[in-house]
Parts: sequence; C-alpha cells; structure tokens
Amino acid sequence: MQMLGIVMLSIGFIIMSFGIIGIILFPDIYLRLHASSKCGTTAAGTIILGLIFYRWNMAFSIKLIIILAFLFITGPLISHIIALAGVKNKIEFFRREHM
Repeated sequence: MQMLGIVMLSIGFIIMSFGIIGIILFPDIYLRLHASSKCGTTAAGTIILGLIFYRWNMAFSIKLIIILAFLFITGPLISHIIALAGVKNKIEFFRREHM
C-alpha cells in the first residue's frame, strides 16, 4: 500500500506543477484561474489519497477524508467567486487581437 501512496503522491505533485506552469504562462486572469482551480483541486485530491494509502491508519484517514471533502467543496466555489468578481469589475477576457 505504501508504494501506491508514493505513486499517487508523485502524480499529485506532477499535476500541481502543471497548474503552476499554467499560472505562469496563461495571459488572462480567467485562464490562470482555470488552471489553478482544476489542477489545484485534482492535485490536492490525489495527494491526500496518496497520504491515506501511504499511512493506512483509520483515524488519520478519516481526518484526511474530511479535509478532502472540504477542499472539493470550497475549491471550485472560491474560483467561481473570484471569476464573478472579475466579471463585475469588467476585467476583459483575453483575445488574440491583443497579441
């Protein structure tokens, strides 16, 4: 089980690095927000599941599952609120003509 945990932790860190690259490379706040929210939620879920498999302790696993549920609820909600604030403040979307 520890090997599965190590593999899942590695996959989670790789997904997180893709999110970091997306935040750096994307030109628009909305595209950056998309990269950070999708990769952040997926990577955090994979890392937490990797920790569950690595430790394999019931009390520890229950705490991590509660944290995982909290992240899956609040992560997309926060991204939506930030995007809504950007639209209300009339932050323009990226267009190819701006290049």
